[in-house]
Amino acid sequence: MKRFLTTTSIVLVMSASAYAESSNVEEVGKNLEEAAEAAGDALSNTAQDIKNAAQNTAEDVDQAAEATGQYISEKAGQMADAVDPTTIDIEGYVPVAQGTIPAEDLTGMRVYDVSQEWIGEIEEVVVDMDGSVEGAVIGVGGFLGLGEKDVLIDFSRVSLMREVNGDNTYAFVHADKEMLKGMPAYEGS
Repeated sequence: MKRFLTTTSIVLVMSASAYAESSNVEEVGKNLEEAAEAAGDALSNTAQDIKNAAQNTAEDVDQAAEATGQYISEKAGQMADAVDPTTIDIEGYVPVAQGTIPAEDLTGMRVYDVSQEWIGEIEEVVVDMDGSVEGAVIGVGGFLGLGEKDVLIDFSRVSLMREVNGDNTYAFVHADKEMLKGMPAYEGS
């Protein structure tokens, strides 16, 4: 019987150890299952956060595009108004009809924008086959002739104005210096 008890004791000790290991495996499995579920929830939440952020970004882009479109429309309207030669009204000057000044007298004429800011000078006049002026080549930018570039502007965008109390005639363009600087350089014909 002693032997039986000893053998039974040994079997119980080994069984208890195996049971403990089995219990640990179940607990580890349960912990792994819970960790996997938590990771899945975290991924699901992250995916939802990314989706919300993308949707918010798309809405922001749409709003920015709409605001930009409105800005461009307003500026285009302002530019269209500025192109109309009848809108120019500068105190101390009277309009001079185009075609009343010879092309050679236009060359070298000082050019201003409608804010009376000096832009440059008419470097060259482009005349069509019937002798009417089509465009003016204006030297813009630079300093003392350095870095200056010539741009061709349609003569319909030029208003000739004479001083009320003087004989000086100037050209006023319906554009500002930055707009002219942004135009492509005129290389001549």
